[in-house]
Amino acid sequence: MLRSRATSLPKIVRTVVQLGFVGLMAWLGLRHQFPGTGAGGAPIDSFCPFGAVESLPSLMDGFGFIRKTGTSNLVVLAALGAVTVGLSGAFCGWLCPFGGLQDWLSAIGRRVFGMQLRVPERVHAYLRHARWVVLGVIVLMSWRVLGLWFADYDPFRALFHFKFESTLAYGLVIGTVLVGLAVERAWCLYLCPLGALVGLLGKFGLVKVRRAEDACTDCGACTSRCPMRIPVERLDVVSDQHCTMCTDCVDACPKPGALVLSTGVKGESLRPLAVGIAAVLLFFAIIGTGWTLGFWQTGRGCAGCSLESPTAVVVSPQTTRAGAVVARLE
Repeated sequence: MLRSRATSLPKIVRTVVQLGFVGLMAWLGLRHQFPGTGAGGAPIDSFCPFGAVESLPSLMDGFGFIRKTGTSNLVVLAALGAVTVGLSGAFCGWLCPFGGLQDWLSAIGRRVFGMQLRVPERVHAYLRHARWVVLGVIVLMSWRVLGLWFADYDPFRALFHFKFESTLAYGLVIGTVLVGLAVERAWCLYLCPLGALVGLLGKFGLVKVRRAEDACTDCGACTSRCPMRIPVERLDVVSDQHCTMCTDCVDACPKPGALVLSTGVKGESLRPLAVGIAAVLLFFAIIGTGWTLGFWQTGRGCAGCSLESPTAVVVSPQTTRAGAVVARLE
C-alpha cells in the first residue's frame, strides 16, 4: 500500500520550506511596493537567479548589469549552482517558490477534481524540450534589447511583483492558477528556462536517486508518483534533466533499499530529509558569504519602478542594438 503524499516527514518539511520561500518572495515583493518615492525595497528582479542569466549578454559586451539587476543576482545564481552541483535538482524541488506554488495548486486540483489532466505521451515527448526554446528566445532577446525582456511575460514576476500593470499580468496569474490546477508542474515540465539550466547542470550532480535492480519489485509506484513523469522504475540512476529531487519516488517505494539517495558509493543511503535540509543550508551559506564579502548589491529601491538600477544601461529605442546609445546611470 502506497503512503499518502502528505504524511511522510520529508514531504511535510519540504512543504514548510517551500512555504518559507514563498513567504520570503511575497515579503520582498510587497516591500518593493511600499508607498512613498524611493521608500520601497529592491525590485523582485534583483533576487531572481535568472536575472543573472539575462544580464550575461550585457555583461559580456561591457555594458554592465541590465536594469533592476545587480550582483545579488549573481550571488543567488552561484548559490543555485552550488546546490545543483552537490544535490542535483534539489533547488527546484525544495527551494523554488514558484515550484512550491505549483505543488500546492496540484494538490488542490487533485482534492477538488479528484484528478489532473495528463498531456498525451507523444505530445509530452516533444513539449518536455520546449523550455530550451524558451531559454534561447529569452537570452537572444535580452541580448538584443539589453534589458529584462522576459519580465512582461514572466509568471513568477507577475505573481510576486504585486503590481499588475497590464492585462497580460492578470492573464499570467490567472493562467498560472488554472494550468497549475489542471496539470501537475506544467511550468516546470514544459516552459521554465531556469529549470532547463538546472536540469543540464544537475546531470553532473553528486547525489542522485539510484535504483537497486535486485531489490526492485517492478511495482511502478515510483514512476506513478513522480510529478515530472520520469520512468524511475526503468532507470538505474535517475539523471533525467527534469528530476527535482523531491524524493516522492523514494517515499512511495514499498521495498526498503530499492530506491535510495546516494553519491554512488556502495552501500550508501542518504535520508531524503537530510538532503533537503542540506540544500537549504548550502543555499543560504552561499548567500551569506556573498553578503559578508560585500558582493551583494541589488537594484535600487523605488516606488513603482520609476527609478532604474544604479548599474543599469539605457538603450535608445530609436536605434538598433549595434548602434545603440548607451549611457550608464550614475
